[in-house]
Amino acid sequence: MKSGPQAPSVPLLVGGRQPVVVPSGLPEDVAAEFVALAEGCASILDAADGPMVLAAATMLARAKAAGRVVAAEGVLTLNRFEASVENPAVKVERDSWASFRQFAEQLGIGPASRARLAGLVGEQREAVEEMDELAEMRDRKASAG
Repeated sequence: MKSGPQAPSVPLLVGGRQPVVVPSGLPEDVAAEFVALAEGCASILDAADGPMVLAAATMLARAKAAGRVVAAEGVLTLNRFEASVENPAVKVERDSWASFRQFAEQLGIGPASRARLAGLVGEQREAVEEMDELAEMRDRKASAG
């Protein structure tokens, strides 16, 4: 009898359950975001996730910095012909948030991402259970025959 997908109690291990370590030499804003992500997600991250956390932290810091520029300067700015155009920081902010969302999804950050990852783990469990059942049937058949 199969049950529905169950959330894993620990992530799939790659780096040996070592904590994510903040790389040295990061800009202050990126380092702060890295620490916040690593500490906030310590139960689901592994040492091997460090580069992905760094990429997410970089995009998050960049999105926030661009947002501050937009807040200070406005969404529109004047070009060299004195015509109103979109402030270039708006595109930087938009693109950085989009990149951050992609990294966050890969890291399992956010409810939808966690649910998707839990479903994948559940599917893997079901496949393993089916293989175990087939092995038991084979063993029973071999011992009976």
